[in-house]
Amino acid sequence: LVRVAAALVHHRGLDDTRACLESLRAQSRPPDRLILVDQASERGAPAALRAAFPEATVRENGSNTGFAA
Repeated sequence: LVRVAAALVHHRGLDDTRACLESLRAQSRPPDRLILVDQASERGAPAALRAAFPEATVRENGSNTGFAA
């Protein structure tokens, strides 16, 4: 059995992040695990993403540490 995971970094660009998550959700085989790291984006974004994508684990960083961090 092959398991699929996806990790996504979010910093502002809420519409782009939502579109990406919708695309992942629509795959014939969606990820078994989905992790979204919020890099201190706009206020309310993490809560909105949690509500819209309950299958995602949303982690919040207190600052924008960059993609590699």
